[in-house]
Amino acid sequence: MWSIPEDKALGLDGFNSGFYKAAWKIVGTDVVKAVQDFANGTLLKSWNTTAITLIPKETLTCTGFHISPMQGAFIEGKSILHNILLYYDFHHDMLIALNFPRKFTERVMACVTSTQYSLVINGSPLPTFQAKRGVRQGALMSPFS
Repeated sequence: MWSIPEDKALGLDGFNSGFYKAAWKIVGTDVVKAVQDFANGTLLKSWNTTAITLIPKETLTCTGFHISPMQGAFIEGKSILHNILLYYDFHHDMLIALNFPRKFTERVMACVTSTQYSLVINGSPLPTFQAKRGVRQGALMSPFS
């Protein structure tokens, strides 16, 4: 945390690394305890939430954003969730194949599989949800094609 610039890593709670550095005397003990709890197998839900900010495609050309063609969310016919769902199985298989310790693999997979997401609309996060596997509307197997 100490190497993260003060204005980076803004959480859903609105606090960035600058806050934690400035308030370390107040929050430090709780942060250290939460990290120790994670090492012992407990993962705080609030630490495993990802904010997704949706950017309308027409806005991208107006604002000068550079979007790489490798970003799955901007490939026609693909959903951003394709990248997330494919990652789970691949990550687990790689950890096992590379002989990482069982407890380490369990901790990493707990992080990967229990992630909650929150859409941020107009700067405000919506309630969290978990990604689910399933058939996407419009897919050949979908009853809603």
